[in-house]
Amino acid sequence: MGVPRCQRGDVAGQVWLNACESWPRFDPKRGRPERWLNAITVRVASHYHERARKRREELVSSIEVLDPAPDAAAVMESDNVRAAPWMQ
Repeated sequence: MGVPRCQRGDVAGQVWLNACESWPRFDPKRGRPERWLNAITVRVASHYHERARKRREELVSSIEVLDPAPDAAAVMESDNVRAAPWMQ
């Protein structure tokens, strides 16, 4: 259906979600379950392509984020300060 391989899991999940939500409205007198599921699949893939045309990704260079937690040396230093005999 033209969905990139990396997105197929998400699209398949959306198909099953839509199928589960519409199952109470499924009427076997109107058609076979395979055709009903195929119609849902086509609709979800179609909506994927509509959203893909509007989707924009902004690529930025990697940003180095500093970890707010103290590093091992700082923790050892604070433990040594607290455990120093002259501090007690």
